[in-house]
Amino acid sequence: MAFLNFPETLYVKTIDTSEEIRLGSLKTAENLELAHIRVFLYVAGTMSGAEQIRIHLCSDAACTKKLITSSWSNLSGLPVNGNFLGWVRTDFSRQGLNPNITYYTSLEINNYTRNGDTYYLSGVFDFPAPVYIQGGGNVLLDHNIGMQIFGYKEI
Repeated sequence: MAFLNFPETLYVKTIDTSEEIRLGSLKTAENLELAHIRVFLYVAGTMSGAEQIRIHLCSDAACTKKLITSSWSNLSGLPVNGNFLGWVRTDFSRQGLNPNITYYTSLEINNYTRNGDTYYLSGVFDFPAPVYIQGGGNVLLDHNIGMQIFGYKEI
C-alpha cells in the first residue's frame, strides 16, 4: 500500500474570519507542566504571511472561561503559496495542569480573513482514526481536531 502527501479525503473544520474554534478536550493522568500543543492544520490558498494562532485551555466546553493561553505562533514560516497540511506548534510557559480537571481547548487566529473557497485555514479532524474518542462515535462533528500535547513531569 502506497501513501501520498495528501489523503484522498480530508475532513476539516473550515475557520471563518474572527471565528474561534473548539479543538476538543484533554485530561492528564498525572501532574504535568504544559510546554507545547501542536495542532493539525490545513491551509488552502495563499497566506498573507502575517497570520498567527494561539490556543486557550478553558474550564468549560464552550470555552468562555479561559484558564491558560499560549503565546502567539506566527504562521509566517509556513509556505505562503499553495496548500499546507501539517502540525503547527504553540508554546506555553510551563503552566501546571491538574489531573483532576478536564481542560477544553480552542484555537484563535489573528490577522486572518477568509476568502471563500480561495483562501482559508482549517483544523483537521482526527478522523478517520480518532485518537481521543473512547467508544467511537460515527458523527464526524463529534471528533476532535488533531492535537499533540507536550509537557514536563517529575520522575
